[in-house]
Amino acid sequence: RQRVRLAELELEHAALREDYLSARERLIAEVREVRSGFSDRGVLYVGGVPMIAADMIAFVKSDLAVFGGTVVVLVMITLYGFFRQLRWVLLPVLTSAVTIAFTVGVLGLAQWPATVVSSNFVSLLSIITISLTIHLIVRYRELAHTYPQMDAKALVRQTMVSKLAPCSYNALTTIAAFGSLTASRIVPVEDFGWMMCIGIGIGFLTSFSLFPAMLLLMGRGATQVVAPHELAVTRFFSHVARWRAGVVASVAVLWAAIAVFGLSLVSMDNRFIDYFQDDTDIHKGMSFVDENLGGTVPFDVLLRFGSYEAYVDFEDDFFADDEETYPERYWFTRDKLDVVRRVHRYVESRPEVGKVLSMTSLEDLALQFTDGEQLSNIEVAAILEVLPEDLRAELIAPYASPSTGEMRIAARVIESGPYFDRNQLVADIREFATTHTQLRPEDVQITGMTVLFNSMLEQLFSSQVNTLAYVLLATFAMFVILLRSVWYAVLGLIPNIIAAASVIGLMGYAGIPLDMMTITIAAISIGIGVDDAIHYLHRFKQEYANDPDVRQAIAWSHATIGRAMYFTSVTIIIGFSVLVFSNFVPTIYFGVLIAVAMVLALIANLTLLPSLLVLVVGRRGRAGNAKVL
Repeated sequence: RQRVRLAELELEHAALREDYLSARERLIAEVREVRSGFSDRGVLYVGGVPMIAADMIAFVKSDLAVFGGTVVVLVMITLYGFFRQLRWVLLPVLTSAVTIAFTVGVLGLAQWPATVVSSNFVSLLSIITISLTIHLIVRYRELAHTYPQMDAKALVRQTMVSKLAPCSYNALTTIAAFGSLTASRIVPVEDFGWMMCIGIGIGFLTSFSLFPAMLLLMGRGATQVVAPHELAVTRFFSHVARWRAGVVASVAVLWAAIAVFGLSLVSMDNRFIDYFQDDTDIHKGMSFVDENLGGTVPFDVLLRFGSYEAYVDFEDDFFADDEETYPERYWFTRDKLDVVRRVHRYVESRPEVGKVLSMTSLEDLALQFTDGEQLSNIEVAAILEVLPEDLRAELIAPYASPSTGEMRIAARVIESGPYFDRNQLVADIREFATTHTQLRPEDVQITGMTVLFNSMLEQLFSSQVNTLAYVLLATFAMFVILLRSVWYAVLGLIPNIIAAASVIGLMGYAGIPLDMMTITIAAISIGIGVDDAIHYLHRFKQEYANDPDVRQAIAWSHATIGRAMYFTSVTIIIGFSVLVFSNFVPTIYFGVLIAVAMVLALIANLTLLPSLLVLVVGRRGRAGNAKVL
């Protein structure tokens, strides 16, 4: 019964939430419509926290609608440029479309809505699925060129069998990367992790069922031709890795040191105003309110005193008046108001803070009629008694609650001002309140949107640091199982760890703060980047088994699997580069940084990884211990 009731409450909550969001969206649309009617009389701004939330959702919807289709079009053009045949354009896109359709259906049944964090899951899933099919296409074409007499059925079977192991571990490592997000205590991030894990699993099953089925229906078709010459870029990287392995390793060490220093510069100084382009309504409105009306994003300081019942004794006939309308007035004593005044003045003195409101604001108004002389307890009680009830509800209730023994100081931070440490602001206010008054630390609570947002980022950062070790451990284990070598596993991880660290280091040098989207880049970069390492090492082992000359095995690996790595990386880079046209700044950073991560991962896997193979495997091979690997 309890489970049934809980399910009913969840459905009711979902319906109420949907109604609230719809009502908020209509209200903001109506406000904007009213504003447009007065555009000829002046400049009107719209701002506030509800506006921030509404515009973020609007941008998410826009990104899903616009970039999903744009990514597909660009990827189709890229695929045709690579393969010059329509079948190799339509098959990956069809596989991706079916994967997305199934995934969206599953998410719909599970009632998982797309949020700001998960807004790019369609693009991510599409690109990952297409990248998976590119490896299948390259292998199929390679076999068709090598065995021109082989029929379509044998080609498909040989392709799927040869790529099953590396593609399986590709999917598992990527799932492990996104799976790390499910450990987050931030619900949208956790949901994003589950969305991608489910989607990647569906994408793998679709690629290894729909793709071969469609190939069998299409038949072998025209003779598949592999380009007679190796790609210039892979040939260049092959030469550098084989004959300049020491130089590449030295450069990698220096590069890693630079990246590590950049990591120390990364900050979490986020501001809502920086999430929006300068020409958007929300940015203009927040800037105007910040500069002229005392700040935008609110926070509250709650001061706890004894509750009303603990202080009032109605056994005294003088106070026991049955006709008095507001007996709680006796709770408002001079000592409480003085405590609030001290804390209020301190918060008001902070340069990060704009407008501050509390009972002190009302008392300041009263002081204008008393020549600055503070009100006594009797005067405060007398004023509160004659104050009409509706005014008490508007002026007193928002800032004092005698029944709970709390007084509230409401403040707003200046988002468009200089960057400041929110944690330090909270710590300074708490320290002042406990050292300059008689309040205990547990009697001072600081909350509100500013604190909530910062706390969310801190929790997300903490969870990602902890789970990044899990991603590396899971990836290492999969390398060992697939390649049956600890050495290969270590060598495969090194280039991708450096690539991921370089992206985060770049953020530090560029002054890009970690936010709710960019903070996931490290795990995602490793999860996607190691896919290339898995394919490369899997192919290298095959080539090395046929010819125990490390440099020759690297040359053949670059000429074959290097082509697929290049194609998939370029596809991912082009797909994510589209996000730079978003109106939502975190989405822009996310797209650019993922694209940069893929460039670095490709270069690292085609230069540093084979260079390490030359230095480690080649040396061990010369020592007669190659079988250990």
